[in-house]
This record gives sequence, structure tokens and C-alpha cells, in this order.
Amino acid sequence: MRVGPIIDTALELLYWAIFVRALFSWLRISEGRGPLYGIRKVLEDLTDPILAPIRRVIPLGTNLDFSPIVAMVVVDLVRRLAQAFIRF
Repeated sequence: MRVGPIIDTALELLYWAIFVRALFSWLRISEGRGPLYGIRKVLEDLTDPILAPIRRVIPLGTNLDFSPIVAMVVVDLVRRLAQAFIRF
């Protein structure tokens, strides 16, 4: 079994999880206990370990949280490095 495609898929899913979570927060989707609350909660559980350290480094100067953008760039960079160094 090749590990490259598994790593690539996991990083791709993480990238999109961060993106969807950012959309949810920017568009104020499912802030209460609505039908999308469960999806939001899963996305928070998956992405908080990546976003929390970035939020500690990047201060919130405005009402916009730029940590998802930084996290998406980092995840994409790690994915590209993995593709370069791991045989697919």
C-alpha cells in the first residue's frame, strides 16, 4: 500500500475543511443550534488544532479572522512538499 495518496487526500480534506469552516464563520451560518450545527462542530474539532496556534501568532486587529487563509496556505505548501518528496 502506498502512503503518498493517503497523505495527499488527508491534506486535501483538511484544506477544504478549513475553507468550509471559514465560510461558515464569515457568512454566520449555523451560529445557533440549527440544522448545520453538527457539521460546524465537526469542522471545528478537525481544524482547531491547526487554527489555534496561528491565532496566537496573528493578532486580531480587525473583525476578520485571517488564520484560515494562513492555515490553507500552510496546508497547501505541506501538501506540495509531500508530493515532491513522497512517491505517488
